[in-house]
Amino acid sequence: MGALDDTGQIAATLAWTRWFRRTVTVKDLPGPDTEAGRLVDEAAAGLADRLFTDRPRTDRPAWFTEGRRVALLAEARRGFRTDPEYNNGKVNAKFGVAALELVRTVDLARYVESVTGVAVRAPHASTYLGYLFDGSALELHLDDERYGDITLLLCLHHRPPGEGFTGSRTVFLEGRERRFVELGEREILVFDGVFAPHGRTPVAGGEEIVLLSFGFRALRNTGGRGDGIEFPPGA
Repeated sequence: MGALDDTGQIAATLAWTRWFRRTVTVKDLPGPDTEAGRLVDEAAAGLADRLFTDRPRTDRPAWFTEGRRVALLAEARRGFRTDPEYNNGKVNAKFGVAALELVRTVDLARYVESVTGVAVRAPHASTYLGYLFDGSALELHLDDERYGDITLLLCLHHRPPGEGFTGSRTVFLEGRERRFVELGEREILVFDGVFAPHGRTPVAGGEEIVLLSFGFRALRNTGGRGDGIEFPPGA
């Protein structure tokens, strides 16, 4: 699993990521009736026609067994302990033999196509993601196309927050609407993150979330998706 060369599209999506993060924060996401809320919703609406999928999808696939979940979680925790990479409010860890065994034994590309209708190649990128301390979050962003057109997230661990706290959720800006997604253990989320602004609201009250992410290149993407992208204001 590797990475693609830089393209102009990547520069544009990075500029939009920086703009979203200057404009709002997931720690206090403004409502759609506020000026900042309208700005980010209008930006999302302007990007929506480039999406390969119409919306994020969740599932609880039969291949995501309890045994696989336990093995993957153990590998993630080893990575967080021995070689963590703190990045954008979370901790990342490299994939290892357990993740590779999943790729070897499950046709994840065919599964993604069955859920989204988008034909993809085998995953070429993967990482573990940990939201393990209060305040850990992921600000709104667009994915780097080098990671993949379609992202698949597997929920390996979710310790709910204490009483009185709101659980962390993945948030998507969908035109002038917002979608909040909460995953339980052995559930998955699949989406096009290249042009769907998304992030994760903060964990609190002792909550913990561990995910495994895979990136897939769509077969229809033969030369990048960046032609004609306008840069954000002030870029």
